[in-house]
Amino acid sequence: MAKAEKKEKKEKAVEQPASETDSLTKEVEAYKKLVCSLRDERDAFEEELEKSKKESDRLKKAGFDLKTQLERMQTDFANYKRRTAEQSSSAKFDAEAELIVKFIPVLDIIDKALNIITDEATADGVRMIKNQVESIFESVGVKEIPALGETFDPNIHNAVLREQTEDADMDGKITEVFQKGYQIGDKILRHSVVKVAGL
Repeated sequence: MAKAEKKEKKEKAVEQPASETDSLTKEVEAYKKLVCSLRDERDAFEEELEKSKKESDRLKKAGFDLKTQLERMQTDFANYKRRTAEQSSSAKFDAEAELIVKFIPVLDIIDKALNIITDEATADGVRMIKNQVESIFESVGVKEIPALGETFDPNIHNAVLREQTEDADMDGKITEVFQKGYQIGDKILRHSVVKVAGL
């Protein structure tokens, strides 16, 4: 009987570990499946992360390109505005200068008329017209070029006669003005026509 009990106990002991082994094997298989599933998820996540990084880099580059393009466009627009303003100002200046050049002979005629008018009332009326024209010239920045008694400057004076002088102080000085010159800013509208003294 002791032998039979021992054998039965031995069989039961062998049976039990077999069922525990099956259970452990199932758990290990489940764990392996879980690990494989987690690896697949990790790989998919890493793949998505890599795609996201590439997309992020692409979007950053596109954003940088757009920013650069916008800055270039802003600079171009600022330059365009500046050029347009300069051209507009230059066109206005040129138009004013052209109109004034047409009025300069009117002042010459007025000066000649004042030299020959004998009636004082008529002369006063002509002087009023002259003052009005000069006032308009002054309002737009037109100035008479200084000439009589000044040192001759070929940039603003046009010498048509030269007279001999014994006075060293008068050498190169303008002694007579035949026609007044005018300028607006640095632009010469008409050179002064003059006589210059020389040794």
